[in-house]
This record gives sequence, structure tokens and C-alpha cells, in this order.
Amino acid sequence: MIDTRLNENRPQLERRKLNVVAHADHVTIILRTATDIQKAREALYCYETAPGARLNVRKSKGLALGAWEESIDILGIPYCNDLPILGIQMTNTTNKSAEKSWATIEGTIRAQAQETYYKTFNLEERILYVENYLLAKAWYIAYKAFVAYIA
Repeated sequence: MIDTRLNENRPQLERRKLNVVAHADHVTIILRTATDIQKAREALYCYETAPGARLNVRKSKGLALGAWEESIDILGIPYCNDLPILGIQMTNTTNKSAEKSWATIEGTIRAQAQETYYKTFNLEERILYVENYLLAKAWYIAYKAFVAYIA
């Protein structure tokens, strides 16, 4: 419903752009213009008519992407510098987002690699572990990121 409201009166080409990402009770709404704020407010008002469904402003965060002006009020939600969205650490620029997301993944893989030194693996077993588990995991994550990028 929010996605439908945000796409009202938009050219067909712009309608294909992602507006809402939802997982369980976490909803991410992507606003592209200041006029989208009123549309989101109306959609959220309809959502809030259900019993117990309310926007919790204290748990909400705003992230200004690109040239978005942070002085624009979005339902009283405070702005932040970075925000995790479905496991990807988002910041206001693509480069910073990629760096933060990959740093987290790299840290996880490094920690898992260091765990093998505490196990009783010999050198050959450690190499096999890195080849079969850690590199496979890194390639899989890189592939998923690439597919998401080109989609």
C-alpha cells in the first residue's frame, strides 16, 4: 500500500524503482522527493488504523542519501549517519556504504579464519578449510552483492 501511494502520479519508468523494503515488523521507506513525505504520511495513517499498529518515532531513523536536505522534517524522525537495511550498512554515499558493509563481512571472515588456529588442524587441513569454507563464503557474498547491484 505504501509503495502504491509513493508511485501515484509518477511516470512509468520511475515506478519500477524500489520504494519500500519490509522484513517482519521492520519497514524501510525510500523517499525521493519532499512531496513523497505527505504520501508516506497518508499511507502510514491508513496502516495505523489497525489496532496496535503505530509508527514508533523513537525507534525510527532517517538517512539522507545523496543530495537530500536533512533540514526537511520527515514525521519527526531524527536523521542518522548510517543505518543497517537488511544486513547492508547504508550511509549517505555508495562508497561509504560498500566500505562499511564489506568491512563487517571481512571482519567476520577474519575472525572465523583465526578460529582455525585454535583448532588442532595441521597446515593442510587449514588450507582446505580456507579454500572450502572461507573463500566459498566470500565468493558467495560477492556474487549476491553483484546480482543485487545489477538487478
